[in-house]
Amino acid sequence: MKIYKILFVLIISAVFVSCLDELDTNPTDSTSGDVLFSDVNKANVALNGIYRAMYVAEEWSVGWPDEEFAVTAFVLTYDLMGEDMVQHEGGQGWFWFDYRYNVKSDYTHKSGRPYSVWYFYYTIISNVNAIIAAEEGMEGAPSDISSLMGQAYALRAYAYFSLIRFYQQTYIGNENAPGVPIYTEPTTNTSEGKPRGTVAEVYAQIDADIDEALRLLDPGVAAPRSHPSHIDFYVANGLKANIALEKNEWATAEAAAKTAMSGGTSMLTREQLNKGFAFNDATA
Repeated sequence: MKIYKILFVLIISAVFVSCLDELDTNPTDSTSGDVLFSDVNKANVALNGIYRAMYVAEEWSVGWPDEEFAVTAFVLTYDLMGEDMVQHEGGQGWFWFDYRYNVKSDYTHKSGRPYSVWYFYYTIISNVNAIIAAEEGMEGAPSDISSLMGQAYALRAYAYFSLIRFYQQTYIGNENAPGVPIYTEPTTNTSEGKPRGTVAEVYAQIDADIDEALRLLDPGVAAPRSHPSHIDFYVANGLKANIALEKNEWATAEAAAKTAMSGGTSMLTREQLNKGFAFNDATA
């Protein structure tokens, strides 16, 4: 697994700042733990880099620049690969091959959707694992650290949830089918790869992560989020509701959804939705 280049840039920046005081003789492979995650403020810079990576375009594969705009592209892909979407013709070709399921060569090179989905979500996982691993020695206000770690756990839950839905059938009836590899420790491009966990094992990790996120992001424990793009307690409950729906856990999904909706502002009107307010204003 590769540590995404956002961390490299942040590491170099941190080293440059430290050099203003004294020469930093640490080897580059140890700087991230010693410098970047030494306190919560620096670690939040890394977290913001992860959020930024989630909407960067043209980063995740070769040859599909118009279809690789990160999370939104993958959400559209999931919709088109479902059973309730009809695409009458190919048009300019965008997402047409996802819809048709019939371009087998996509599974064997870097231009295909399976490559980009894998690369994207494991990049997220690799980066948040580095943040989570640094919790014990991190300095800063407990509420700020709780918020940071809660977001990291929620992001990992979201990443594994997205991966398992893409690379295997749904949960019910497929619990023992091969899922995806599970990594909870920091990795680099020299780390030994793990075998595929079962669907049940992957969902057990997802459930553990989202529950830990909710514990850490509880409004009585965590500092309020500093930006609308960040995951807070209510957003994490929205993720939990979606996870529960996938597992047919209807009561859990309903309770989490109600909590999620209780933390937002008033719902937009249909007229506002039609005018695009929900997509053009982050505060909405």
